[in-house]
Amino acid sequence: MKKISLLFIFVLSQAIFSQWQKCNMYDDGFAPRIFSITHKENILFAVGDQCFWVSTDDGVNWHSSTDGLNSRDCPSYAIIEYDGRLFMGAMSYLCISSNNGMSWIKKELGTRVKHIVKKNNFLIISTDKGIFYSEDNGESWIESNYKNQFCHKMLVYKDMIFGGSENGLIQSLDNGRNWEVVDSQLTYTTAFNIKNDTIFIGSNNSIFVSSDTFKTITRIFKGSDFAIIRDIEIYGDMIFISVSSKDDEENKILVSSNNGNNWIEKINGIEELELRSPYSLHIYKNWIFASPAYGGIYKADLSYLTSANNSNLSNKKFSISPNPAKEFIVISLPESFLRMQEFEVRIINILGKCVLSEKIHPITLSYRMNIEHLPSGLYYIHLGAWVGSFVKIE
Repeated sequence: MKKISLLFIFVLSQAIFSQWQKCNMYDDGFAPRIFSITHKENILFAVGDQCFWVSTDDGVNWHSSTDGLNSRDCPSYAIIEYDGRLFMGAMSYLCISSNNGMSWIKKELGTRVKHIVKKNNFLIISTDKGIFYSEDNGESWIESNYKNQFCHKMLVYKDMIFGGSENGLIQSLDNGRNWEVVDSQLTYTTAFNIKNDTIFIGSNNSIFVSSDTFKTITRIFKGSDFAIIRDIEIYGDMIFISVSSKDDEENKILVSSNNGNNWIEKINGIEELELRSPYSLHIYKNWIFASPAYGGIYKADLSYLTSANNSNLSNKKFSISPNPAKEFIVISLPESFLRMQEFEVRIINILGKCVLSEKIHPITLSYRMNIEHLPSGLYYIHLGAWVGSFVKIE
């Protein structure tokens, strides 16, 4: 039992400082900068310095796909899936693929595409020269009334589209054809997201929220004068933001579980220099992905990151017995779980790999899992944001 305890202490200390895992992504020995990440079913896509990257193994390994592209098309800043095809924004082109990025055709636009959204049967792109829309799946593009002006990011919400422009927050009610300024104070909006009917906006060094489509706006986070909000992602009750700064003094990934009243830094495992100016965040399955400015992509297990206290596994809402275990474990749950329709229980090994997952329905307060086939060692049980552990013995 003494050996088991020592093993537990060692592995736990390693896990605390390895929240983030570096993905395999290299081009001529260097990891490219990545500006946007998305997914389609079980395939991940990323765009950046070497244009386009794809992963089919949950982001562990990435490879570039540039058939139909050349170095002058890079870097790429935006990607979206629409009607079974991929649309990627490059330096002077919109690139389209019908085979998950294996090959591309290019539509010349003469301006850099910064962001792409879809609404009804329209595609809308924001560029260095204004906003354009397409009614024919990207075959032709029409200039909106927002001309010769920069727009960094857009958000589709109900029957509206919002954009972050140099003149403030702009809005379109007709699928991107016409735009008007709705808030002149938010002059550099770089990130949007939605939680229920609350819109989160990253503008300059602050995060704002609005629950009435910008009639009222409340600030919930403010960084230093040099800080820039790069991205916002939401997972359940957790709000993730990436923050970078011009002086490199404030480069971090933060998470809040109480609508922005408090923020906790979540960057353990990423070297300080590699974290500089984190660009993009993306949530896929049970992972969150981050792309630092020094290149590459990192991933972290959301269940582990969203635990109330990663360094205190005793603060869990369920019990596991027997522990150590040889053939099976029984997970005992609190009565509050009876209000849930379904949940997933996952067993994670010390390398961060999910070795067993089961969806439990209907909910019972005692659930038995067969672990006889697992190798001996330490394992973590993940139930949403709660984490427990057990030791498998022979």
